Amino acid sequence: MKTHHVAVETPTRVNRSRSKQDCPEDGPGCPTQPPAGAGKQDLVDSFEKLAKYEGNIDVAKASLQIVRGNLYNEETVAQATDEFIKLQNSLGGPDATQEAQELFTFTRKTVGQHGCCDAERPDKEAAIRSLYLAEARELGDTVGDFNIVASNKLPSETYSQATEKFVGVLNRLGGNLFSEKARDMYVEEQNLVK
Repeated sequence: MKTHHVAVETPTRVNRSRSKQDCPEDGPGCPTQPPAGAGKQDLVDSFEKLAKYEGNIDVAKASLQIVRGNLYNEETVAQATDEFIKLQNSLGGPDATQEAQELFTFTRKTVGQHGCCDAERPDKEAAIRSLYLAEARELGDTVGDFNIVASNKLPSETYSQATEKFVGVLNRLGGNLFSEKARDMYVEEQNLVK
């Protein structure tokens, strides 16, 4: 298995300068009103929630910075904090803080780059989590897998359905030790049914 290490940077600001032209529909994340989540009480409540969950103030501060730096448009810090804790729980709880921070950042950057009115956002997030777990929690392999799935999924498939097919190929080949071969096989199988 080829091991890839991905450096995850933590942005300090979120670009909320999307114009109405970028979001022709009035969907979630479209700038129809001022950005939410800027309230001080929202920050305090989120920090307290993270401190209680993490059991460590310094770790809670770091997690809050990750959450704040990766907000979707129109999302409050409290909403993103809840999503972060939900992700962390799925990875093993407070013992998986660094892992959750990296996956949260990667997921938000990857999903966020596909448009502010993305109705497929929850499906894409679920697909990334599934790939991450299938790849024995290797973020580098997850990045490659998601790119292959996203660029080769059938128009009639959801990201989760395409991911399920990819993970099936990966498992048939023997698991995450065969990521490259699984990618090649998945692409060939998708090309056969197009």
